[in-house]
Amino acid sequence: MQAIQILWMNKSFTPKGTGVKSHTHPYYHFFIVTRGAISMTVCDRTFDVREGHSLLVPKESLHSYMNFEDTTAECIEIKFTLQEPGLEARLSEEKGAVLTDDPAVTLLGVKMAEEYSSLGTLGDEAARAYLNAILQIMTRRKRVNSGKEGLVDVEGFSQLTKDVVAYLEEHYAEPFSLGELARTLSYNKAYLCTAFKKDMKITIAECLNLIRVRHAAQLISYSEQPIGDVATACGFGTASHFNHVFQHTVGIKPTAVRKAYPNHILTGPSGKGEEKETYPERVLYNVLAGKMIVSGKKKD
Repeated sequence: MQAIQILWMNKSFTPKGTGVKSHTHPYYHFFIVTRGAISMTVCDRTFDVREGHSLLVPKESLHSYMNFEDTTAECIEIKFTLQEPGLEARLSEEKGAVLTDDPAVTLLGVKMAEEYSSLGTLGDEAARAYLNAILQIMTRRKRVNSGKEGLVDVEGFSQLTKDVVAYLEEHYAEPFSLGELARTLSYNKAYLCTAFKKDMKITIAECLNLIRVRHAAQLISYSEQPIGDVATACGFGTASHFNHVFQHTVGIKPTAVRKAYPNHILTGPSGKGEEKETYPERVLYNVLAGKMIVSGKKKD
């Protein structure tokens, strides 16, 4: 058996407001964005995958994606299996999806797709060689820093702010302790709060709520978990508090989101599923897309 077996390769087009619902499969799924952008959720993480970015989704990983941009997104998609212990071990060390903006990966991916479609059976061998080179690059070089930690765009902000947001994104489902955050980052609590508020124009608690709401919106839209279970999974102590924070942030109740955006929708208005005309744009752009909704200016 070949170490790498390509199951399917094609160029896909994803218009604005369309995408694919959450699903898993027993093989790897590789995306190379050649135009536009998609917002992809893999397990409990969301990635802003833009032109020149590539994302590798591990096998058996729950994933979905949507295009919230005005431009139709174009991607090269490759589905493949891997039977190479050393390479699989390095991929498993990544502990989730791997995102890169390495231009070599994009170049190799475009060339791979061209030869795969034009060389017949010889294209299979060439594509495997290209894909092996891509995987070697992606497991050995520095990954892309997309500037986003979940919901909040931190590109251009101070390192302290980036560290706080990264901590909140990792621990959003747990009871929050400002003292624990300060100890972890080795800052005085008062200084930490003041510096973060000055940088982001919102408090740490408000930022945490935004991150929790984003994760809750994903679970409501892409899973069948009861709303109460969603609240618990996203770190809210009570259902009433969750409902209050969610409605204040999003503009509608959690139950209204589930009703307006049923999880059986496959590809938005162009598919066979129910139309999403009633689904508020504020939810689509500010919550599910992971778009920053704070109003503070970035640092130069």
